[in-house]
Amino acid sequence: MPKDVFPLIQQIPLEQMERGLARPVATLKLEPGEIASRVGLRFEIAQDDLDELEAAVFRTDTGRQFALVRHRHQPESGTDILINERSRDLSADLRDALQILGFEPRELRWTHPKINVNELR
Repeated sequence: MPKDVFPLIQQIPLEQMERGLARPVATLKLEPGEIASRVGLRFEIAQDDLDELEAAVFRTDTGRQFALVRHRHQPESGTDILINERSRDLSADLRDALQILGFEPRELRWTHPKINVNELR
């Protein structure tokens, strides 16, 4: 698919990811390859204290960052959406991430218990 049909998502390299971008708020039903095909993000291979993982970091026009992460040995399918652990409004952050990516709440497999899915619409 030509690059110009993807929405304008500002991807940033993992090494430029802000400190604290570690709070999972939802899991998309999609795997990294499916997400890459739909929105043009490139997933990088990395390692954390849990496992090897694939990750992509992107930001809004205001500079707020989000990460998409899939641990290699994660027991369930899907890709986690991470926000900054200092965030006070999990629903608003998740709504913003979904909007930037062009995904719908119905494409989520799991949401954080503090998130009201009806607020995401």
